[in-house]
Amino acid sequence: MIKNIAFLDADFIIKTHKVKIDSSTLFDEIIKLPYEFIVISKVFNEIHNKEIRNKLTKLVLDGKLKTIANFEQIKNFIDDIDIALLQNLVLSELKKVCELINDSNEFYNSNFKLLESLIYLNDDINVFIKKLDETILKVTTDNNIGEIVTLLNISLLSRDPNIKIISLLSHDKVARESIMSLDDKINSYNCYSCFFL
Repeated sequence: MIKNIAFLDADFIIKTHKVKIDSSTLFDEIIKLPYEFIVISKVFNEIHNKEIRNKLTKLVLDGKLKTIANFEQIKNFIDDIDIALLQNLVLSELKKVCELINDSNEFYNSNFKLLESLIYLNDDINVFIKKLDETILKVTTDNNIGEIVTLLNISLLSRDPNIKIISLLSHDKVARESIMSLDDKINSYNCYSCFFL
């Protein structure tokens, strides 16, 4: 059975909360769609509007939205792949996503390149994930880091043939072009196209 999953981006959540008819926002209507909605913790932490954060927290408590750790998807592969290969996969996908978003290797090299040495120094995936998280926390939000982490999770999860993924991003052209070039089976919608959806 195919599982439908939708990843939400911070800009998308904020912008769709602004579109309102009476007391219902566009976001309220989107969350009714038949998907499992996921927000990466880095994305959730980028939302500073108290009203929106409270609404998201209520949706999590009601089971209509799921927040996951930045690299939780990595753990889904632990039983299926050698740890060194898994670390290589994650870093190669991360490099690809960084290049797509930033149009060069510079961002990856300055933030994540040192993590490549971990592959040869340790075989504990939890240490690797912890180091990834520590690195992510050092990157400022104006570097599209929320989108990068979201796209990495989407890229990893898209390998599962039993999952259909949509990404709900802002109308940032770079982010949407990046997600569309990751995998043909990933659908992406921005705030405007959600009226159609």
